[in-house]
Amino acid sequence: MARGLRQLTRRRLTPAQTQQIFNRFKDMDDRTCAVILGAMLDHSLERLVLLNMRPLEKYAREQLFSGTGPLSSFSSKIRVAAGFGIIGKQIAHDLEALNEIRNAFAHSSHQVTFRNRLVRARIETLHIGPVVNILMRALRGPATRFFTGTRGHFLLGGTGLLKLMDDARINKRPKRLECLVHGMDE
Repeated sequence: MARGLRQLTRRRLTPAQTQQIFNRFKDMDDRTCAVILGAMLDHSLERLVLLNMRPLEKYAREQLFSGTGPLSSFSSKIRVAAGFGIIGKQIAHDLEALNEIRNAFAHSSHQVTFRNRLVRARIETLHIGPVVNILMRALRGPATRFFTGTRGHFLLGGTGLLKLMDDARINKRPKRLECLVHGMDE
């Protein structure tokens, strides 16, 4: 039974399902947004790491990425991806920050919101933050109102990194995640 439940967390989303989630972010509470976006980032990074490995049989992949495997946690995937040069230091920093925020929301027994000063302070350390600010100024209008404030920066920063990782995976650029924004990584 436990194996079946674990498989639910490993099922990949179709592009249509991903778009549905993005469309529903504005209706979700803070905890749900943080946990779902964190899971999406985790899965995207896993696929990017797999792209840089030799092809693995299903059993070998499960041994690495499931249960207590060495790459079962998001943080271990971040460290391995950074160590092998798949992602740079700044993207690794941002993914670690987003993972810490996700963990605070997921594992806290009390109500955590994006208005919390510690959450806000961690989001302010994101290297992708200035890019988000430029986008917000360029795209002013009613549609961008939802993405203001700390929650908006979390969502835009996270979805921006998700898009970069998915583009790198789809375009099969296995050696290094190249950023679309000059200077994002060294």
